[in-house]
Amino acid sequence: MKNELLTKGFLWNINGLASVFCSLLNDEKFIEEYNMCRMQYLQERNIFLEQMKTLPVKIYDSSANFF
Repeated sequence: MKNELLTKGFLWNINGLASVFCSLLNDEKFIEEYNMCRMQYLQERNIFLEQMKTLPVKIYDSSANFF
């Protein structure tokens, strides 16, 4: 993927961290671990949302990392 981005000239506008992340997208172990962490985050976020709904305030659901 990185080579494809380099040949098309797309890496000029991203920082070093983003470049390293793009290189990890070819690593199957990284993708597996990333997806496990992502799913755990989503589960914990949903638990937190349900706990927040018990408070006497209006909670607006969100797809972002905040409510």
